[in-house]
Amino acid sequence: FEPCVPAGWPAYEIAYRYRSATYRIRFDNAKGIGRGVHSVTLDGEPVANEAVSLVDDGRMHNVHIIVG
Repeated sequence: FEPCVPAGWPAYEIAYRYRSATYRIRFDNAKGIGRGVHSVTLDGEPVANEAVSLVDDGRMHNVHIIVG
C-alpha cells in the first residue's frame, strides 16, 4: 500500500473485490500525516511487510491500515 491523501482526511474506506472474496480496506489517517504506512492488519492480525495476500475464498476480509 502507498496511501497519499489530504492531511485533513481522518479516514476513508474502500471495498475491493478479488474473485469471490471482498476486502473492506479502511485507511486511518487520524494523525493527519496523509502518506506512508505505519501498520497493516488483516482480519485483526498484523501483516508482515505491509503486503496482503489476496485469497479467492468467498469471504469478507477486513484490512485496517494506519497511515503514517
